[in-house]
Amino acid sequence: MTNMTDQEKIDKFDTLETLRTRIGGCFGDQDKIFASHTLDEGRAKELRKLAEKNGISLSEVQDIVAGYLYRSGFYAEHVKEQTKKASDFFAKKLS
Repeated sequence: MTNMTDQEKIDKFDTLETLRTRIGGCFGDQDKIFASHTLDEGRAKELRKLAEKNGISLSEVQDIVAGYLYRSGFYAEHVKEQTKKASDFFAKKLS
């Protein structure tokens, strides 16, 4: 793996912050189901493209998704199911 330039590090950090602040838009407001509505899926695709462009790993996205869902207060099984659904979605472009 090559060393990242300072600009690449900044871009990656900024992208992670964007993912953290916008990941909630990929889930239903009430049910917290991942990309079940057209708008939610569109936002998820935007974030996936951004993550891919800036070298974000699947595990980094999984951490963000799981953290968001745990903070939402839903029960563990729902968090697990939706994290898997989001992981499968992001895994199409990220490794």
